Amino acid sequence: MRGGEHVLSIIPPHEPIEHVSKVSYLSLQNELTGCVLRHVKGFYAKYFEDQSWSIAANQIVQKVQPTLANGLGIDFLEIRSRESLSAWLTRFHSFLNNEEKIHSHFRSQQISNSDDPLRASICLVASDQPKSSPSTIAHARVLGEFNANASNTDSEDVLRFCESSRQVVEAEPTRRFLHGFQICRSMMELWVFDRSGAYSGEMLDLEQRPDLLIKAIASYAMMNDEEVGLDSFIRLDGLGSYVAFNEVDGNEVEKFYLDHEPIAAPQYIVGPGTTCYSARKLTSKTPEVVVMFAWREDKRHTERELLELTKERNVWGVIKVLGSQDLESIESLRQGLQFNQPFNFLPIVPEADERATYTDSSEKYEQSFVNRTFSCIMTSPLGTPINKFQSVLEFLEACRDVVKALRSLYQDGKLLHRDICIKNLIIALQCNEGDAMGVLIDLDMALDLEKGPARKGELIGSEGFMAIGILTGDAHTYRHDLESLFYVFLWVAICNDRDHDDQESLRYQPKASRLWGWCSMDFRSVARNKAVDMMRSSPDGFFENSE
Repeated sequence: MRGGEHVLSIIPPHEPIEHVSKVSYLSLQNELTGCVLRHVKGFYAKYFEDQSWSIAANQIVQKVQPTLANGLGIDFLEIRSRESLSAWLTRFHSFLNNEEKIHSHFRSQQISNSDDPLRASICLVASDQPKSSPSTIAHARVLGEFNANASNTDSEDVLRFCESSRQVVEAEPTRRFLHGFQICRSMMELWVFDRSGAYSGEMLDLEQRPDLLIKAIASYAMMNDEEVGLDSFIRLDGLGSYVAFNEVDGNEVEKFYLDHEPIAAPQYIVGPGTTCYSARKLTSKTPEVVVMFAWREDKRHTERELLELTKERNVWGVIKVLGSQDLESIESLRQGLQFNQPFNFLPIVPEADERATYTDSSEKYEQSFVNRTFSCIMTSPLGTPINKFQSVLEFLEACRDVVKALRSLYQDGKLLHRDICIKNLIIALQCNEGDAMGVLIDLDMALDLEKGPARKGELIGSEGFMAIGILTGDAHTYRHDLESLFYVFLWVAICNDRDHDDQESLRYQPKASRLWGWCSMDFRSVARNKAVDMMRSSPDGFFENSE
């Protein structure tokens, strides 16, 4: 939990947006397509009215009101340079100095080229953040963007702003949502980003209502940690950041202190946002458990439920749950809002007269977002990815134990993993006698066979490691999990890459490498390539079903 004063700053993004490649833009557009909802009804009322600080924000507006018509509002509409923006912010800041809830100062830095119209990022950050920090955007409580040239936000403007927001979320992957705003000349659009996408309120015309700009900025400055979306489950004391579950394996509540940097974190906005930290008890000198945060889709089973099944059914070689707790849901965060149809992105580089479009419907648009539940799960053992082995013997022993674990998962647990790949196999850092060195993790895609058999045509798995039968539409079997493990073995042996667990490893492989043929969205082609490769090595028996 982050406390302290609030500081309003104007700073450049972590990476200049002009330097973001069109490939990155395309990837971001694909991620956000169908997940951006603009001009949402009820937005302003939900976030800016009837709050604990609403009266104070209105008082600031009243105090500033005489100057709005006397120059402050007009001056804002005439801002064209960093100097004029800085001067306006300094003037506005003078009205906040006497407010107990606000202790802030302004900085400004142009992020567009000097010959281009002014564009700047505006951030609200905690006062304990050094003013000279080059990564202030990574610690933004609220993110904004000012554009002196545009009169409206088109597809590229929205993508650019989403890219800046992605940088904030990437730096703080456990935050639940992020407030943001875009100012394009005289129009202001207020945004919220969460793990199901982004949505904005009705456009605010600052030329007609300059008081709305003052109220919005003052309101952002008064929001507490939870109101700006920071995670409140991770707490802080004199020893560091920790989590504490209501009950840990039947014992009393105990604090588990997190390492400063996560061992796994997402680089996207929309999705489960799975973030893992190694953690330790106060009495331990080294980390011994994993604390995982993730947003699961509600229509699917939970990994926690499946892990509890593995415990009940005495499965060997699978991570164990020590504690868990549901924390938040997208449905709860978006309660009271009425959504239109999703924003439709146009091509990354549109023609001059093109604009991105959205459907302006007066009717509530049903099923406009994926509901996810934010949860925290603590598991053991703590491990390292299987491709980061210390010796060939350790790698072979880990693979041996994974084979045993898959057998136990199937025979004892009546479960199929269905997503065997490098990132879902670890080498335990501490092993007692009888424990597995190679351990299965991530049962998100697992299937409980006691609830019914696998169905044909389900393409479940990770690129590069899917079994041939799965690629051609067969129902998933135990043998397919073993086949995927065989591909993991080959991949690690061929690539010998400790830094990447996916097709990024192929950057160092010759174009003639057969592994290139294993990675494609053309699943039939991948199946043919793998079949040819496997038949060369085992022409008589590779496809025999040995269940």
